[in-house]
Amino acid sequence: MLAKTVDALGCLVLIGLGAWYYSTATQFQDVGDGSTPSAGYYPKILAVALILLAVVALAMVLKRPAPPPLVDSQRVKLAGTVVLTVLFVALWQATGLFYPAVALYVFGSLLLYQASYSPKALLTGVVFAAATAASVYVVFEVLLQIRL
Repeated sequence: MLAKTVDALGCLVLIGLGAWYYSTATQFQDVGDGSTPSAGYYPKILAVALILLAVVALAMVLKRPAPPPLVDSQRVKLAGTVVLTVLFVALWQATGLFYPAVALYVFGSLLLYQASYSPKALLTGVVFAAATAASVYVVFEVLLQIRL
């Protein structure tokens, strides 16, 4: 029951955020001759989309039955994910090396959530972690020219 309440509150927060965003977008000055959209046009569209999606999500949350409580293995995975995330941020801040930290984070997540630890599964995890870090590098460093 608690998870359902938290989800519903999250949807209500998003609806409130969308309403605030819309009211902020209405404060932009109208500039132009009327043939082009003003500065607040697209933010208003995004705000309305956020509100509509949050209302749909709220309806789905209220319609669904309460989820079953977490079992011990799920609690371990949840705690492990939190620990991995903290270690990722700490490693990145301590060394300044983002891409190796991403690879280690992805590999640790795969180890945490995979069912078997065979050599093939471990090799697949290493390859996937390296490919993920390389993909993030190519997108940000090469294509977007953003240093992470």
